[in-house]
Amino acid sequence: MVDDAVVGDAGARTAAYDAFSKLYKGGKESSGAATRLVNVGSPAARIYGYLILRHIAPADAQAVERTISGDEATVTVRNGCEAWQSTVGSLLKRLQKGDTIIELPKS
Repeated sequence: MVDDAVVGDAGARTAAYDAFSKLYKGGKESSGAATRLVNVGSPAARIYGYLILRHIAPADAQAVERTISGDEATVTVRNGCEAWQSTVGSLLKRLQKGDTIIELPKS
């Protein structure tokens, strides 16, 4: 699952989002981990990894776009109390258009 900053009725922050946030804020040191997420991670990890690369290494993000653009793996996105499903490739296309999928951490 790709979790937003807060999910569920209680507005809780998940461990997955905390881990994503830490890497997102980690700067260039997070590049290797983010690339591994894209290359060998779960469908949600591929999206998190792509978002991290887009933030810290835009050229690397563009390079992995070719890898995940046709990815048909299903991923669930949780925003607040709502959850919806998409594919990794479809989420990538939405992100490329500028859509907000989840709230990004503040740097």
